[in-house]
Amino acid sequence: MSPCVPRLGIRRILFSVIIVVLAALPVIGVPQQWLLYLFLYFVYLAMANMWNLLAGYSGLLCLCPAAFIGLSGYALILGTWLGVPIYLGILIGGIVAALFALLISIPVFRLVGVYFAIGTLVVPEALKYLFFIWRPIGGELHGGGAGYMVKGEFAIDIAWSYWPACFIGIVSIFLIHFILNSNLGLGLAGIRDNADSASSSGVNVFRLKLYAFVIAAFVIGIAGGVFYFYQGHIEPTSAFIFDG
Repeated sequence: MSPCVPRLGIRRILFSVIIVVLAALPVIGVPQQWLLYLFLYFVYLAMANMWNLLAGYSGLLCLCPAAFIGLSGYALILGTWLGVPIYLGILIGGIVAALFALLISIPVFRLVGVYFAIGTLVVPEALKYLFFIWRPIGGELHGGGAGYMVKGEFAIDIAWSYWPACFIGIVSIFLIHFILNSNLGLGLAGIRDNADSASSSGVNVFRLKLYAFVIAAFVIGIAGGVFYFYQGHIEPTSAFIFDG
């Protein structure tokens, strides 16, 4: 038996123990401030992993993650006005972000290099102004540029936000590991190094870029929904801003 086999088993056991301990922190009475720091860490961890998937492993200098975050946040909070449960709203927010990524991939993937970066940078800015002037027609739902609050009797308890943040942060680690050790990861690495050579070798450049783009949008959308679940309020000026 290879010596790396027991090492792999030890790593899995250690990682499992860490996950259990992290999940149990709200139950064992850890200070709320610690949970808040960890909550933000896991949210940003998921986003950073997806940014790494796009810019680091796929060579896509994508500057529109703020669009995915903002759309998922709006889907979550407006969903509460329609009676959608919070956790289902988070999932729907991720799906909305993924569908939006699929939609904009048609025009933005025609751009390359710095033009792709500029083209994606425009997207969240356009959404910001769109949501600033948008008003739903009829009913009690209103707000537009003033934003919207989560509707319903929700006690903003950091523990209930911490668990989904912990989940999506850990899932993002496993997802990156899985992708990098798959044919998708190999193809993306080839595209990043030289897209023309990868294409001439039989790699479907557009399809693999699209897979990475949609996957990243979905995970970023989930992370954004978790963030706005805790914040409880969204408005376009801060939702669709890119801070680098």
